[in-house]
Parts: sequence; C-alpha cells; structure tokens
Amino acid sequence: MRDRGIEQVEANDFDWMAAAQALIARIPIGWEGLGEDIRARVIAQIGEPHHSNCWGALIMGATRRGMLVKTGTWQNAKSKRSHASMYPVLRRVNV
Repeated sequence: MRDRGIEQVEANDFDWMAAAQALIARIPIGWEGLGEDIRARVIAQIGEPHHSNCWGALIMGATRRGMLVKTGTWQNAKSKRSHASMYPVLRRVNV
C-alpha cells in the first residue's frame, strides 16, 4: 500500500521528481545532512512540488536508487516546521 502511494506521488509530479532526483545526483559524494537540507537545495533550484508528500517520495526514491544511505546517526531538524524532530543523517554515495 505504502509503495503504491509513493509511486503515485512520483507519477503525479514526474517532471519535478526527475529534476529533483537529478539535483540529488549532483550533490558531492560524501556529503552528509538531513532531508531538510536537500529540501532547501531543491526549493532554491527547482521550486516546491505540487504536494508535500513528494518530499518523502523523493528521499525514499534516492535511498532505494542507492544515491543516499542512512549513516546510523540521528539529528534534530533545524526548521521550525519540523519542531526539532529527530531525523536520520543521510550520506550521498556513488551509485
């Protein structure tokens, strides 16, 4: 069910998702940060997606494709909208 929902989100905004995935592919190998750091880069260069669920689909897709891996450490989010929740630190790796 969840995977089908993620696929639907990706399909509904295919152009934005493809551009955002290409941007993640240009992040230097070895970079570490949170999903919100990637979100800031994407917004600055591409803009917002049509729906907020696209963010989760973007990060999960990049993880499944092997572009991002979880480091095993967690960090508090910095943005107010995340209410200092803990998120996994991600590392950009070579595909």
